[in-house]
Amino acid sequence: VDGKEVDNVRIGKLEHKIGHNGSPTCSLIYEDSVGKLIGRRGEGFELMLVLMNFARVAVGFEGLGIMEAATRLARRPRSGRTRGRRPRRGRRFRSAA
Repeated sequence: VDGKEVDNVRIGKLEHKIGHNGSPTCSLIYEDSVGKLIGRRGEGFELMLVLMNFARVAVGFEGLGIMEAATRLARRPRSGRTRGRRPRRGRRFRSAA
């Protein structure tokens, strides 16, 4: 906070997640740190639940966006995509569409 380097923080192991590979997640380990109370004593858990409820809605919208992008990609014209194995030399496969 005062502009000096902090040397009591270590980066823990990197989490291996399914999906969300574009944003790495890891643990931060604070050693010999002094904590300060923010807000009223005992309300932290309740505030964390409020945060989690907003996060659930955000993840739902993210899933909806990914589904829409996948649907648009699947509906694109075939333009050269083939089905099944690669054709042998001299043989052509007919499209099922």
